[in-house]
Amino acid sequence: MVPEKIVHHIVQELLGHDNKVCPAEENVEATCQFFNTIGKQLDESPRSRHINDVYFGQLKELSSNPQLAPRLRFIVQDVLDLRMNNWIPRREEVRLLSCQFLI
Repeated sequence: MVPEKIVHHIVQELLGHDNKVCPAEENVEATCQFFNTIGKQLDESPRSRHINDVYFGQLKELSSNPQLAPRLRFIVQDVLDLRMNNWIPRREEVRLLSCQFLI
Protein backbone atom coordinates (compact mmCIF):
# COMPACT_ATOMS: atom_id res chain seq x y z
CA MET A 1 0.00 0.00 0.00
CA VAL A 2 1.05 3.58 -0.57
CA PRO A 3 2.28 5.32 2.61
CA GLU A 4 -0.37 7.41 4.41
CA LYS A 5 1.67 10.58 4.01
CA ILE A 6 1.53 10.25 0.21
CA VAL A 7 -2.18 9.41 0.28
CA HIS A 8 -2.94 12.55 2.28
CA HIS A 9 -0.78 14.62 -0.06
CA ILE A 10 -2.78 13.31 -3.04
CA VAL A 11 -6.11 14.20 -1.41
CA GLN A 12 -4.84 17.67 -0.49
CA GLU A 13 -3.79 18.25 -4.09
CA LEU A 14 -7.14 17.03 -5.43
CA LEU A 15 -9.26 19.14 -3.07
CA GLY A 16 -6.99 22.18 -3.26
CA HIS A 17 -5.62 24.34 -0.52
CA ASP A 18 -8.16 27.16 -0.80
CA ASN A 19 -11.55 26.21 0.65
CA LYS A 20 -13.15 29.26 -0.98
CA VAL A 21 -12.46 27.96 -4.49
CA CYS A 22 -14.44 25.00 -5.81
CA PRO A 23 -12.04 22.27 -6.99
CA ALA A 24 -12.16 21.06 -10.58
CA GLU A 25 -14.95 18.56 -11.19
CA GLU A 26 -12.55 15.79 -12.20
CA ASN A 27 -10.66 16.33 -8.94
CA VAL A 28 -13.85 16.03 -6.89
CA GLU A 29 -14.81 12.85 -8.72
CA ALA A 30 -11.29 11.41 -8.29
CA THR A 31 -11.36 12.23 -4.56
CA CYS A 32 -14.68 10.43 -4.16
CA GLN A 33 -13.44 7.38 -6.06
CA PHE A 34 -10.27 7.46 -3.97
CA PHE A 35 -12.26 7.40 -0.72
CA ASN A 36 -14.59 4.71 -2.08
CA THR A 37 -11.51 2.57 -2.65
CA ILE A 38 -9.32 3.22 0.41
CA GLY A 39 -11.43 5.26 2.82
CA LYS A 40 -12.09 2.35 5.15
CA GLN A 41 -8.38 1.57 5.49
CA LEU A 42 -7.54 5.23 6.07
CA ASP A 43 -10.11 5.53 8.85
CA GLU A 44 -8.61 2.58 10.75
CA SER A 45 -5.73 4.73 12.00
CA PRO A 46 -6.83 7.30 14.65
CA ARG A 47 -4.32 9.86 13.35
CA SER A 48 -5.44 9.38 9.77
CA ARG A 49 -9.12 9.47 10.78
CA HIS A 50 -8.56 12.89 12.35
CA ILE A 51 -7.04 14.16 9.09
CA ASN A 52 -9.89 12.58 7.12
CA ASP A 53 -12.34 14.56 9.26
CA VAL A 54 -10.93 17.71 7.65
CA TYR A 55 -11.32 16.30 4.14
CA PHE A 56 -14.85 15.16 4.85
CA GLY A 57 -15.65 18.62 6.18
CA GLN A 58 -14.60 19.98 2.80
CA LEU A 59 -16.65 17.33 1.02
CA LYS A 60 -19.67 18.22 3.17
CA GLU A 61 -19.38 21.83 2.02
CA LEU A 62 -19.05 20.69 -1.59
CA SER A 63 -22.19 18.57 -1.31
CA SER A 64 -24.26 21.75 -1.05
CA ASN A 65 -22.15 23.99 -3.31
CA PRO A 66 -24.28 25.22 -6.24
CA GLN A 67 -21.10 25.72 -8.34
CA LEU A 68 -20.68 21.95 -8.45
CA ALA A 69 -22.70 19.94 -10.97
CA PRO A 70 -25.65 18.09 -9.39
CA ARG A 71 -24.23 14.72 -10.48
CA LEU A 72 -21.05 15.42 -8.52
CA ARG A 73 -22.96 16.68 -5.49
CA PHE A 74 -24.73 13.30 -5.39
CA ILE A 75 -21.43 11.44 -5.76
CA VAL A 76 -20.00 13.45 -2.86
CA GLN A 77 -23.10 12.77 -0.76
CA ASP A 78 -22.77 9.04 -1.47
CA VAL A 79 -19.19 9.08 -0.10
CA LEU A 80 -20.31 11.05 2.97
CA ASP A 81 -23.12 8.53 3.56
CA LEU A 82 -20.73 5.61 3.10
CA ARG A 83 -18.42 6.94 5.81
CA MET A 84 -21.33 7.69 8.16
CA ASN A 85 -22.40 4.06 7.67
CA ASN A 86 -18.92 2.83 8.73
CA TRP A 87 -17.95 2.09 5.13
CA ILE A 88 -20.75 -0.45 4.66
CA PRO A 89 -22.33 0.16 1.24
CA ARG A 90 -26.09 0.64 0.98
CA ARG A 91 -26.31 -1.90 -1.79
CA GLU A 92 -24.08 -4.75 -2.78
CA GLU A 93 -21.86 -4.04 -5.74
CA VAL A 94 -23.08 -5.75 -8.89
CA ARG A 95 -20.40 -8.04 -10.28
CA LEU A 96 -20.25 -9.74 -13.62
CA LEU A 97 -21.00 -13.44 -13.53
CA SER A 98 -18.50 -15.75 -15.13
CA CYS A 99 -19.60 -17.89 -18.05
CA GLN A 100 -19.73 -21.05 -15.92
CA PHE A 101 -22.58 -19.59 -13.86
CA LEU A 102 -24.56 -18.74 -16.98
CA ILE A 103 -24.62 -22.28 -18.38
